[in-house]
Amino acid sequence: MCLIDRFSDAQIDSHLREKFSIGVRDMPYAGDIRLERIIGFHYSAIGQSHFGSIIDIVLGSFRFCINAHCAQDSNRLRTAGIILRLIKPLFFCSEHSGKVLELSLNFSPKVINSDRYRGEYQCLKDFLTEKGIEANQEITNIRMY
Repeated sequence: MCLIDRFSDAQIDSHLREKFSIGVRDMPYAGDIRLERIIGFHYSAIGQSHFGSIIDIVLGSFRFCINAHCAQDSNRLRTAGIILRLIKPLFFCSEHSGKVLELSLNFSPKVINSDRYRGEYQCLKDFLTEKGIEANQEITNIRMY
């Protein structure tokens, strides 16, 4: 789904009609590209962007939690634990293992060659697991795909 937030442009209807019937035109090395993976779109006016606002709040809250972990601020870590418990139901989990699928949470890059950075990623993964959000993705320096 493509959600376009707060437009008041009089030409938006014709622009979107072209993008979703023809695609993106005159791309370097590719010409026209159809937007085949977008199955629907919606745009809103000022005062109607409730879904986008909710996503902003959830992503900002998740970012707060990661920043609290990185800074090791005890006051913010306490709040981060509460926030992570609240947003945990929003993650897609495996029915078998209960772990959060990469569709919902993934660490990038997937192959981390630096011991230092791999340790930092693992530390973050452990923090999230401790708070109830156990990622299915392994933190590794070995290509798994």
